[in-house]
Amino acid sequence: MDLISRVGLLVVALIAVFGIILALQHTASAGPLTEQQAEQLVVTDLQKSYQGATVSVINVTRSPVQSGAWRITVLLVLDPTSPCPSVSIEGFDYPATRLVPSSYNNYTTSAHGCTVYSGGGAVGSSEMSAEIAIAMSYHDYFPTIMSYVDDYGYGNMDVHATLCSNPSDAWLVNYSAPAANKPLYVLMHQNGTIIGTSSIPQC
Repeated sequence: MDLISRVGLLVVALIAVFGIILALQHTASAGPLTEQQAEQLVVTDLQKSYQGATVSVINVTRSPVQSGAWRITVLLVLDPTSPCPSVSIEGFDYPATRLVPSSYNNYTTSAHGCTVYSGGGAVGSSEMSAEIAIAMSYHDYFPTIMSYVDDYGYGNMDVHATLCSNPSDAWLVNYSAPAANKPLYVLMHQNGTIIGTSSIPQC
C-alpha cells in the first residue's frame, strides 16, 4: 500500500472517530426528550407525510413501551372538506417505535368507496366529529346527495358540518361547489339517519 493510500485511510478513520465523538456529545448535551419535543416531532412528520391533513393532538402521556418515551395520540383527518374524509386515531410511542404508529383505529376511509366504521363509540354519538358526520352523510348514497356530487364532481366539493342547536340531536352538512348555483344542505340525526335535504339551512 503506497503512502497516499495510507494517508487517505488515516483521514477517513479520523473523520469517522470525530463524527462519533460529536454525536455522543450532542446526545449527552441534548438531555431527555420533552413532551413538547416529542409531540412536535410526531405532528410535523404527519403534516409532511399527508399534505393538507389536519392533525389534532388528543393526549400525551408517558409511554409504557420504553422509559423516556412519550405516547402521543392524535386525530388524523385526510381530505377534511371532501365528501368522505378519512378519519383515524393514531398512537405513537416516540422515540421507542420512532414515527411508526403503535396503535391505529379507523373511523372512516375513502380507500374503497366511503366506509364508516362503528368502533370507538364515535359514530352515532354526541362525541362524533364533524368529519365523521360528513362521511356518514355521503356514505349512505342518498340520491339527492349523490346527484349533487355527480353533477359537480367529487373533487370540486367543499363540505362542512356543524352541530345544530335546534334540533339539538342533528348535524347540518353543507355541500357546495364553485360551479353550483346553490349549496346542498343535509340535515342528519347523530345516528346517521338523514332527515332531509334542501337548498337552505334547516337548523
